[in-house]
Amino acid sequence: MKVFLNNAGNGDCILIQTDSTNILVDGRTAASFRSWHKNIQNIKKLDAVFITHIDDDHVNGIIKFIEENDTSKDIVNIGNVFFNGAKQILGLGIPGTPYLSFFLGIPRCNCFS
Repeated sequence: MKVFLNNAGNGDCILIQTDSTNILVDGRTAASFRSWHKNIQNIKKLDAVFITHIDDDHVNGIIKFIEENDTSKDIVNIGNVFFNGAKQILGLGIPGTPYLSFFLGIPRCNCFS
């Protein structure tokens, strides 16, 4: 197993790899996307993407990655997205966010809390 702590500045962006599995945890900010994207651009598939919580410094880089991945000639296939946002989706006293509708539109997006 290899664990790469991508240079993300403020926030997290961690790539976990084995011989058969690639997992991305968080994505830092949209501005940091270019600094860590080069470390995953040659991967054909991310088996899972985990977003640990909804703060900008964990989620915006993932949004940027998914948006650019959709238009890239070298698409990285994404197996599942796990998003810690059940409280936002279920409206349990937490104000909605601009990210909510984005993640609800992703196939295989699983929400946990």
